[in-house]
Amino acid sequence: MLSKLKLLTTTATFRQSLVTVGSTVTSGILGALFYFLLARILGSRDYGAFAAVAALVTMLSSIFDLGTNQGLVKFSGTDPVAKLALIIKLFSGGLAVALFLIFAPGIASFLLHQPTLTPLVRLAGLGIFSSLLFSFIYTLAQSRSQYFLWGGVYVGPNLLRLIVIIWLFFTLRLTSFSALLVFTLAPFSAFLIGIFLTNRKFFSSRLSLPAAKHFFGFNQWITASTIIATLGSRIDTLLAVRLLNLSATGVYALAVQMITILPQITTALGAVTTPKFASFKTIADNRRYLGKTLVLSCSVALGSACLLAPFAWLVVLLVGPQFRGAYLPFIILLVAMSLFLGSSPIRDSLMYYFGRPRFFFWLGLASLIATVGLSLWLVPIWGIVGSAAVVLVIQIMSLVVSLAYYLYLSRRS
Repeated sequence: MLSKLKLLTTTATFRQSLVTVGSTVTSGILGALFYFLLARILGSRDYGAFAAVAALVTMLSSIFDLGTNQGLVKFSGTDPVAKLALIIKLFSGGLAVALFLIFAPGIASFLLHQPTLTPLVRLAGLGIFSSLLFSFIYTLAQSRSQYFLWGGVYVGPNLLRLIVIIWLFFTLRLTSFSALLVFTLAPFSAFLIGIFLTNRKFFSSRLSLPAAKHFFGFNQWITASTIIATLGSRIDTLLAVRLLNLSATGVYALAVQMITILPQITTALGAVTTPKFASFKTIADNRRYLGKTLVLSCSVALGSACLLAPFAWLVVLLVGPQFRGAYLPFIILLVAMSLFLGSSPIRDSLMYYFGRPRFFFWLGLASLIATVGLSLWLVPIWGIVGSAAVVLVIQIMSLVVSLAYYLYLSRRS
């Protein structure tokens, strides 16, 4: 094991991962300060209102993306693909703004059972548009292996959010609405800066029908699986809003926020590993690389969990007595997300080497159905602890199924 770790530290993957993980940790710390300050200042109810709509923005951003991020990585950010991806994001983001302006009252009343959230829900479309443009620039940097640009773009929005909410607090203008406005607009600034720091010759590239067909051929199952997986990953917070109340949602949202760094680290590692998995031509290369990246991801997951557990306890003490109930759900979520991080190379191999996005659609659909069913059963009984327990069960199920499918495909190859 030690010899494998020593060998790993000499690889390009390790060096590039240091950049992406370092950027992600920095962004995660800034983001955590943003959310923890909001929880401390706003209280559990107003923080719950903010967190509910923020979760809606995060979830629907992945859906409105229509798989363009994965397509950019798959086709290495070639100019026609980059131009097509940006066009799709602009159209999809504009549609999201229009839909939320029109249907915000219905979403707040009938979906969330919280009519008072209507003004905040109207901002969700703008947040989705901003998030789509932000994801375009950092995915383009990833696909071109521009990891320093990727890191700078990734850190920027959370730094800006933190600075602005501190200013709003001292000027007595910080509310759940103003906090959500900052949350939605900050990623747009990263897009504007990033677009001027990258090669923009894709603007003048010519789109071809064969390239578009190839892109959409890959993206159709990516889009379907992303929609299902994103619904499954965020539905726990939305169900908490519907089944409990805004104060309980605020406490659960704090628990979720304290483990957010683990999915972000997963994204950071994936920024390095997914282009490499997509480039392999033989199963032997795939297996060797998978072995190295599993050692790395499991080590990072274990180390992160050991650091986060005491840190989260300190946060709960500092944020206030309203949030004391967040620690037990946090521990359950910590185990779940550590499994998610440690097993991420298996999913990357299935997606980008074996090219099986269809598998993730069916896995995500089963996970979504199980999440809703288990939540309707456990959340009314155990409250937010039940919500966290559902996430853990789903992660264990996904890991077992993904590993079994990888072993099956590997033997066939």
